[in-house]
Amino acid sequence: MKVRVASVCQGGKIHDSVNENREYVAKLLELALFNKPDIVCLPEAFTTVNVNRPIEEVAEELSGPTIEIIGKKLEPQNAMLFAQYLQGVMEKYGIPLS
Repeated sequence: MKVRVASVCQGGKIHDSVNENREYVAKLLELALFNKPDIVCLPEAFTTVNVNRPIEEVAEELSGPTIEIIGKKLEPQNAMLFAQYLQGVMEKYGIPLS
């Protein structure tokens, strides 16, 4: 059995807002999905990189806009997502760390 894996890299192109980072990575994800991967890996903390605000202010719930947008793009292909969630975000929303 073969598993196709796609990795998305921002390539140093980062923005000053969560929304701009989210939109940019969503476009990169669309390109990665052309290869019909089974698993897609996204960059760690891609929405908050270069955003000059405390993590507690920009943290999202798992049901937030980033997961919703990414999920809608992955769903038609039944692809799985691999992404890291920051400890500060998990603590803010009371998600157990172990």
